[in-house]
Amino acid sequence: MITPGRHRPLAQDAWNESAVRVTIEEIATDAITHFHPDTFWPAHPSDDGVGDGDPSLYKGH
Repeated sequence: MITPGRHRPLAQDAWNESAVRVTIEEIATDAITHFHPDTFWPAHPSDDGVGDGDPSLYKGH
C-alpha cells in the first residue's frame, strides 16, 4: 500500500502548535496559488500517470 521511497518517514518531533500552523498555512497557500477555476490543480510529480485537472485536493499540487 505504501511505497517507502514515495513518502516522508514519520517524524518523532514533539508537538509544536506554531510549527503546525505555519505548515498548514504553507499547504493552504500552495493549494490556492496553484488553483485555476477551469483546470483545477496540476498533477503532482509523484502521482505517476495522473494528468492535470483533477478537482481533488488529495491529488492536487
